[in-house]
Amino acid sequence: MSPVVKKLPVLVAARVAAAEVITRPVNVVKELVENSIDAGATQIRISIQSGGKQLIEVWDNGVGMVAEDLLLSLQKHATSKIFSLDDLNSLQSFGFRGEALPSIAAVARLQIESRYQGSECAYMVQQTGVESSEVQVSSLSSGTKVTVRDLFYNIPARLKFLKGERYEKSLIEELVENFIAATPSISFELKSHGERVLYHSGTGGDTEMLQSIYGVSASARMVELPSKKHPILGFVTRGFVGLPDQCRSDANQLRFFINRRIVNHPGLRKMIRMAYDSLSETKKWPIGLFWIDIPPRMLDVNIHPQKTEIRIENEVLLNEFLLKNVRQLLLSQDLSPRIRLSETALKPGLYQPLTKNPALNPGDAEETIDPDLPMTLYSQKPLHSEVVPQKPVEPSVSQKQVGALKIQIPHELNVIQEAPKVPRLESFRVVGQLKKTLILCESSEDLMLIDQHIAQERVLFDQCYIALCNPGKKLRSQKLLAPMRFVGGASHLSLIEEHKEALMNAGLDCRVEGSELLVLGYPQELSLGIDQEFIEKLFVSLEKNQVSSVMEDYFREIASAMACRGSIKAGMELSVAEMQRLVTDLSYSANPYFCPHGRPVIVKMSTKELLSRFNRYE
Repeated sequence: MSPVVKKLPVLVAARVAAAEVITRPVNVVKELVENSIDAGATQIRISIQSGGKQLIEVWDNGVGMVAEDLLLSLQKHATSKIFSLDDLNSLQSFGFRGEALPSIAAVARLQIESRYQGSECAYMVQQTGVESSEVQVSSLSSGTKVTVRDLFYNIPARLKFLKGERYEKSLIEELVENFIAATPSISFELKSHGERVLYHSGTGGDTEMLQSIYGVSASARMVELPSKKHPILGFVTRGFVGLPDQCRSDANQLRFFINRRIVNHPGLRKMIRMAYDSLSETKKWPIGLFWIDIPPRMLDVNIHPQKTEIRIENEVLLNEFLLKNVRQLLLSQDLSPRIRLSETALKPGLYQPLTKNPALNPGDAEETIDPDLPMTLYSQKPLHSEVVPQKPVEPSVSQKQVGALKIQIPHELNVIQEAPKVPRLESFRVVGQLKKTLILCESSEDLMLIDQHIAQERVLFDQCYIALCNPGKKLRSQKLLAPMRFVGGASHLSLIEEHKEALMNAGLDCRVEGSELLVLGYPQELSLGIDQEFIEKLFVSLEKNQVSSVMEDYFREIASAMACRGSIKAGMELSVAEMQRLVTDLSYSANPYFCPHGRPVIVKMSTKELLSRFNRYE
């Protein structure tokens, strides 16, 4: 009987191994650029044809290689990055496996030219499959140039499943953007069929880097997350995040770099999304770049052939540290969306020098609307007094109490804790009411449009949430002459009974009798009273978070239901005094810009730009 197990031929084994690392053209570009960075390059030029399927050429001005190194670099497991198993625990370079070049050669036609710094001449070697040519003299003036032709010419099945040129090219563009973010001091150029697709000079600092990746308009609505070091574990975080109005429908523009290496980390991505809770639409994702330096001993980077996934020791602490810092940064900003009457679109990827640092001036970039949009103003007599500072809202829960509650995710509780002692909104005067829906206010530089329903919802939410979280901040209950009866399911009534004390604290006096919920009183803030719809919404809110171990998730849902019910509606006419009072209350919210559901409360328009439409210039 012949043996069942056989050793694969060298060529077959090489192609199988290559399939783990090289799955499409973008993988080739990644491996080659990482080698260039590790070689100390300050300039990297990439040229592709047919999305990289026909040609990939990468040149750099790095240290280069001598003739012997050229031959060794094409051997399996040959590397200049590690020499012992212990080196994996202190790895600082991008690549280290020593398999990239032989893997590429196994599935394409490979040529390497290199000139070692100070050498009199350059050398060239070619390899197809596992056979390499003899070393020859080359005319290359400096650095290293790797040329890859006819990718997967010998694996028709893999070639057949590659997508069109535009898609493969877009993957390479995204990869180069990641390298620009990871190493912004290096100059990058990407060409396709000889035409420049992307250019980064490497001399423009953070401004150029953000514009190269996100474009001028979006980068101007990004703010810097200052460098912070964890006091115990020693990891350092820094980054740039987009303001909520820059959120996208997918998470592709949320990028993480751990020790300069781009990584795909769902846990970190989810934490950043949580930082935007109630600041943006639920189904949207923020944009941002995050650089995280972690001691190599706390990382395992050798769990994926392409090094896009890693394991992090004490990952939970890193997530909480990053989440807290991002949330605090966002709440320190003016998050009002801005309307701009005209805006010139600039193509992303082309660096345009700015007179200001957009990261420090997020208000300079604004959205575009139709300048001919009709606007009818229903105005009452304006109130000429500015907002009068009132007694600041006291934080609902102390830091000590927060620790005792063991809150895992800083939702609205932290927002209210950080309520400012001075108004968050600038001084204003009420101008009037638009369509009995929007309150118009004039500040020193802007026209503010405030949705009256959403504004009061924000104010009432804060009040209800404070009462729910803090027994010392009870809401007054309006007693009913006769109890109101509502039918509910057993599970719903059980949840009501469980949280009866908290509901009482929020002004909802109720008890369960059999299969009915009896309401004896409700918060005075609920101007519309309560009905079956409100009770059903309350049931859903409680049921939604019954699996949560965080008590504040219940409180958030209850407060949200009460705030929505108690708020004035669109179409209600308000007096100037009522509008003044509402906006004043709003100004003392720690988050006056968004309601608990993420809808914007305030939209701003530059008064200067508005006047310029009438040829009036200051």
